[in-house]
Amino acid sequence: MNFIEQLNNINHETLKNIYKELGNISDDIFIKSYSKLMEFVNRSIIIKDKITLIGIAHLVYGWMPTMLDNIDENFINDDTSVKNIWDGIISGSLEKSFLESIKKITNNSIIGGSKLLHFINPKDYAIIDSNVLKYILNIKHVDHYNNIDNYIIYMKKLKELENNRAEMEQIKNIFHESNKNLHEFSDLRYIEMALFYSGKKL
Repeated sequence: MNFIEQLNNINHETLKNIYKELGNISDDIFIKSYSKLMEFVNRSIIIKDKITLIGIAHLVYGWMPTMLDNIDENFINDDTSVKNIWDGIISGSLEKSFLESIKKITNNSIIGGSKLLHFINPKDYAIIDSNVLKYILNIKHVDHYNNIDNYIIYMKKLKELENNRAEMEQIKNIFHESNKNLHEFSDLRYIEMALFYSGKKL
């Protein structure tokens, strides 16, 4: 099956079962660092300029971890381009042209771009990374994945799952039964985390 077919197999029951099996992850380094980095980003985005944007891009690449070494300098030095990026992130844009501009400041990577988008606007964007992709594609190793069209499809699927409020509350409740000391995340983060931790096991 291809990416879209595999993605469409994921439903609310899938996510519930993942969290029932996952148990307590409150001491996991990804969870611990995520909360601290998210708080830092929330403090930083009071100033929405190119310095903040590039600073957060470096931060999420350090979390990956991969060195951020490919930024389109002409693009990031253009004030209109920077403003358009901030406007797009805050509005939750999934326009292909906007996502192409995000790649210009994140190593030409939609995976890195998705992390930048999520940390600035976690309610409207979810991360896609190699572990998420391993779970969706049901394979043990992902060599390279940089498909904006599939990221858009992924986001639409996650938002479809998110829109069922009753199911999402059940998923969150199952997660917090085993992780009582963890704070609330965005709904998209609950979905993505389930896929991430399942992919890590492959």
